Amino acid sequence: MSSLKINSYKVCFLGFGRLAQKIHKQLDVASICVARTKADFSFDILNPSYPAKFLKELSSITHLVIGLSPRGLPMNPMDAYEYAYVRTAETFFKQTKHAFQSLQKVIYFSSTGVYPPSDTLQTEDDCPLQQPIALQDKQSILQMAESLWDDFSRFYQADLCILRFSGIYGFVPPDQERIVQEIANGRAYLTKDPYFTNRIHAEDAALFAHNAIFSLSGIYNVTDNLPSEKNEVILYLCKIFSLPVPREIRKMPHRGKKISNKKLRNTGFKLQYPSYQNHFVNGKR
Repeated sequence: MSSLKINSYKVCFLGFGRLAQKIHKQLDVASICVARTKADFSFDILNPSYPAKFLKELSSITHLVIGLSPRGLPMNPMDAYEYAYVRTAETFFKQTKHAFQSLQKVIYFSSTGVYPPSDTLQTEDDCPLQQPIALQDKQSILQMAESLWDDFSRFYQADLCILRFSGIYGFVPPDQERIVQEIANGRAYLTKDPYFTNRIHAEDAALFAHNAIFSLSGIYNVTDNLPSEKNEVILYLCKIFSLPVPREIRKMPHRGKKISNKKLRNTGFKLQYPSYQNHFVNGKR
């Protein structure tokens, strides 16, 4: 990392969703945003073309933060994943090649979806970057995207930090969370066998990501301290919100996965919401 002072940094957000907006509010350095909406520069994810003014701005960018999402794309989920994570990256590389003159660091928002189902705790040390042969499912698409941004950072000889987020919640009040609404509306179900889920509160996700932009490199799982069985979470929420327990029971094709946050905790980062219970306990209707 360069010895430039932090007030000399300039951040570019590629994608400006709810998490990026939270991080942006914490920044005290110059920044620009390019996204489908609510940004300094806009682009069509299905036919992206970056304006000359934006390309000129890139020459002074020191930190590139990528937070893309398939949400809202008018196509089937697999195609949406491929367009958002792989095709957008490939097009960005082609149209911005050599545009960055000061780039020091690339921060890529990935997903714990890169990991296969497993009953054991996963760590980033055990699951390095992988380049799949074919884009056959969401997992391989997410893996390919990580590999592409690794190539991009190497091209510019910039540091790379990959943040693998588990399910992010906490953007809305507790009783408005999707899982609570599903239980209330009779759309939730229990599983026949233990099925593990993982999550991270939006406040913790944004704060750790902000820290990572300026001080971390490598791969980190961004998830809380409590991988939990789906049934356990649902039954807890039924109790907290006085909701009826779902009657439907489904047999899942696998048992989900438990994601370790050991490397995150080893940085000294303290979670405000170490488990989902910290968010919901004060959220009674």
